[in-house]
Amino acid sequence: MSRYMRARSAPSRPAVLAVLCAGGAALAGTAAATAHAAAPSGPGRPLASALSTTAKTVKAGTRVRVAGTVRNAGGRTSKVSLEFKLRSRGRPHVMIPLGRRITPDVRAGGSRRFSFLLTARGSTFPARVTSAYEVVVCVRRAPGDAVARCRKAPTGVTVVPPAVKPAPVPAPAPAPPPALPAPATPSPATPPTTPATPTTPTTPDPAAKYTPGARSLGDTLFPDIGGGGYDVQHYGLDLAYDIASKVLGGTATITLKATQDLSRLTLDFAPWLRVSAVTVDGVAAQFRQADDTPPASPPSPGLPALPGAAADTADYNLDITPPAPGLDRDKVVAVAITYSGVTRPVIDPDGAPDGWIPDTTYGAIAVSEPIGAMGWFPGNNVPFDKATFTTRISVPEVSPPWVAVGTGVLDGPPVVAGGRRTYTWNDPDPTAPYLASVAIAKFDLATDTSRSVPFYTAVDRSFDAAAKAKQLADLNRTPAILDYYAAYFGVPYPFNAMGGINPRQSVGYSLETQGKPTYAVSSAADSAGAGIDTVAHENGHMYFGDHVTLTQWKDIWLNEGMTEFAAWLWSVNQNGGPTLKARFDEVYGALEPNFWSIPPADPPTAGDIFDDNAMYQRGAATMTAIHEILGDARFRTLMRDWLTAPGHPGGNATTEQFIALVKAHDPARAARWDAFFREWLYTSYQGVGPATGRPAITPATF
Repeated sequence: MSRYMRARSAPSRPAVLAVLCAGGAALAGTAAATAHAAAPSGPGRPLASALSTTAKTVKAGTRVRVAGTVRNAGGRTSKVSLEFKLRSRGRPHVMIPLGRRITPDVRAGGSRRFSFLLTARGSTFPARVTSAYEVVVCVRRAPGDAVARCRKAPTGVTVVPPAVKPAPVPAPAPAPPPALPAPATPSPATPPTTPATPTTPTTPDPAAKYTPGARSLGDTLFPDIGGGGYDVQHYGLDLAYDIASKVLGGTATITLKATQDLSRLTLDFAPWLRVSAVTVDGVAAQFRQADDTPPASPPSPGLPALPGAAADTADYNLDITPPAPGLDRDKVVAVAITYSGVTRPVIDPDGAPDGWIPDTTYGAIAVSEPIGAMGWFPGNNVPFDKATFTTRISVPEVSPPWVAVGTGVLDGPPVVAGGRRTYTWNDPDPTAPYLASVAIAKFDLATDTSRSVPFYTAVDRSFDAAAKAKQLADLNRTPAILDYYAAYFGVPYPFNAMGGINPRQSVGYSLETQGKPTYAVSSAADSAGAGIDTVAHENGHMYFGDHVTLTQWKDIWLNEGMTEFAAWLWSVNQNGGPTLKARFDEVYGALEPNFWSIPPADPPTAGDIFDDNAMYQRGAATMTAIHEILGDARFRTLMRDWLTAPGHPGGNATTEQFIALVKAHDPARAARWDAFFREWLYTSYQGVGPATGRPAITPATF
């Protein structure tokens, strides 16, 4: 994130609709890939060709066997990343991901057979039948290359998507739901990397087999967020929005897996969006939602004037009791929540707005870091319960049209019917709730499918022509920026879409919404946009924050400090910016009061997590010092290992894990590294000046 217009500038965890995968039929035929061409030296450079398949029909749950040979034409042994897709034959291409797999090591100049069994996931299918698709296998020429080269099979396949319901039209807020007895709130505990499960008695009574899930997961800064006893697999958001009334309505269908024998589950959801019905696998369920008590205090100085702009104290718990007797452990169910209401933002502890932010002139945007996701859809609002998303958003049909942009890949052109225009976006990559997004405006939406990953730009058409040209010039550098990061860190771009969104609506900051950052920095008609440094910063988050995500919000420096360092690195090597040493010296020489007072890895309050001095500047200086101490080659290996460590790609990490990894890369100096991190990440310096007011250990004194 870039706060207040300052340029501070994915093998994935399974998230499958298991109900669609059960009993999937085997698909006759295979797809085969071979390799050709050569490269004289360097890392492995696999190339694919001669792809073929005899497949005829693919449905949700179909098991697809893909086999072939890949050749390493490079000068070094390496693993090969293979991406399997179904691609529509018409343009613009609609992509249906089948999965991403990594081969074992392929020796330089050698080849290796591969054979993978993939499942066609219904959650990634288009909303309409499209008969002409083709099987595609893509490979990377080099491990750090963001561009994949793809080969297609000469014969097509027919894709049969699951039936979908039409998007609902917003309705007036319903009457309050029937109340359930308020359950007791468990004591907070240190959050696990998977949803919490209450302790089962040693000799349980069979009648008490099912127990309530925890009503929060104990984040140290946001202790009320999250719910235990389940793991979300997929969010299907079927929404309709009215710009004039600011009413959002629809149904969120959440596919989740019980991680205990569950009698009650708790979701995070705004009380001003009133729930009218809940079903579990189509059967009505009881629920309890708190009454709405909007705050009335004014916003913090310098922030946009928004209704209710004071730190929220509302009860965001939505308690759901599934039909008796409860959910068995490991059972996968679809929980559908229908709701409607007048939208308003969630207000952060630092006074900034996030969540669904309405604007009757320019549309609406959903920017949800840290906890704003619960302001527009119900969910498990913790960063470590990632899931896939399908977002269908319906808006009034007008001229020029409202355009709705969501997370992931656009599923064909919008459907216009009944005076409304509906867009569908599919994201098969694991996504934290705060990184899901919607932006509604009168955008000029452009799609470039010439790359293996589609590139989208959405710029409000009401900006002046010169302003739009400058904004697009910066946004169009996104692919090259991502290419640089992929090459430097040795990890391919991790998501199925890239791009940028420039609304006319302003909230005063930019956010790394997954795949397509949102730059909502100015409503001035002549705005030049966020600037290229912010574009570099937000796209650095695709690796640090979106791909490898913090586990608790106290670890926000892992997102912001690493990303700001990446932006510094890009700036000096690709944009003529200051050297890393100059950047470090500027930060280390900062002597203003309180610059060093907030420890990046131990912020005292939730209102401190976006402190520029601590998280961005001191965090990036910490990374710069590590780079200088280790040297560039060892540092690049360290960061590649960080991005590819078990559980990290498409998952979550902690500061403690990063410290352990640094020491594993330099074990002879482990004690010195402990002292370094204690000073740079965990110490609050209250004085001013080199004697007492900053860390003593630097690259020169390490």
